[in-house]
Amino acid sequence: MVELKVSSALATEAGTIRVACSMAAKREAKDIIIETDCQPVVKMLNSGLSSDWEIRVQLEDAKAFVDNFNVSFGRPPPPLPDLYLSEEAANQILVFIHSHVNALLSTSKDIALG
Repeated sequence: MVELKVSSALATEAGTIRVACSMAAKREAKDIIIETDCQPVVKMLNSGLSSDWEIRVQLEDAKAFVDNFNVSFGRPPPPLPDLYLSEEAANQILVFIHSHVNALLSTSKDIALG
């Protein structure tokens, strides 16, 4: 088990890619596929750009491994679903909130009056 101590999600992704590359190097792999949906890290790995030192260190280590492999990045991010709230659903939510706020106000008044 490998333990990564990191301070951000991007650093975690970068560290995980670094560990995966290290493991592949130990197994003398030639072709590897890295599956990630973290496109910012993939872009930084390909360009070498990162202002965050923690991510940059992780990526520099990974890059040293990646340069020895035929690497491809798979699994593009999933498509975002269309989100829609119908007018009927919005009205039901408003009625629910309205009734609960009124109940709270009524209880508050009863407490204040003793």
